[in-house]
Amino acid sequence: MRLRGVAILACYSVCYLAVTTLTSLALVKIEQPFEQSWRERFRLLKADFEANGCSADTTLDDVIAHIEEGQNHGFSVRTDDSSSHGWTNAGSFLFMVSLGTTVGFGHLAPGTVAGKVLVIILILLLVPMTLILTSAVAGGVLRASRKLRRCMSLRLFGERTSVKSGLLHLLLMTVVLGTLLVGAGLGLVLGSERDWSVLDGLYFLVVSVSTVGLGDMPLGGHLHGAWRDAYCILIAVLLLVGVTVVLVLLETYLDIPQVGFHTLVTHWAAPEEEDPEDDPEDTHLIEDAPAGYGTKSPQDQ
Repeated sequence: MRLRGVAILACYSVCYLAVTTLTSLALVKIEQPFEQSWRERFRLLKADFEANGCSADTTLDDVIAHIEEGQNHGFSVRTDDSSSHGWTNAGSFLFMVSLGTTVGFGHLAPGTVAGKVLVIILILLLVPMTLILTSAVAGGVLRASRKLRRCMSLRLFGERTSVKSGLLHLLLMTVVLGTLLVGAGLGLVLGSERDWSVLDGLYFLVVSVSTVGLGDMPLGGHLHGAWRDAYCILIAVLLLVGVTVVLVLLETYLDIPQVGFHTLVTHWAAPEEEDPEDDPEDTHLIEDAPAGYGTKSPQDQ
């Protein structure tokens, strides 16, 4: 049964990757002509202004307005190298993942009617698909970590579950997963963004994995070619892993309802007489609470 679940998750992951890749390629085909026409128009405006100066039909305001229009769509005028254009295959893949995770970096934006319609459809498709994928992976991690917690609780505290073991489990999961995520994330962005400080990298990580995605930290502005493509793909993977880690840690916190502030919020309007079949401690996002919560031992009975 467990192998069947792993096989289903693997098939779903392949389907998710295929959908994300194919839709990103389709969006590139739609948006690349718009970007190319914008770049051609920019070259004409720039050439006219440089050649004729104040007597040119093109004013400085025209050039600035055109640059601002391009920046709104994620286009850069620093280089004409095609590998540094906005709508590359890898850049579009990162755009799709940012849609699915609801991060929405804003590093790219469609400029055509067809592109905007396609993005609306893809948001409705990719957001639930991404939630299913990250929740399934988080559920697998949680099942393994709960087994470890029960063993740790029996050895250290002599009981199957306890508040102390829950707090220790939460601390260990936060330290281990947080260290891995922050270490890998900082190593990736600081190794690629030469102008970023450690604070900038940490700020970007927190804003991204929390799905806030302010979009105020441009990615890979000076990178070109294959490394820029690889960087976009690695950032996309980082987003998926980061969202999964957040789900795992949040669910681990919810495994300790005795100390959770969320119980005050979820039960403030509870009726005076509750159905005994309803477990007031079942406030989990992914699956039921581990065995032992809300039940009495045979000695207590």
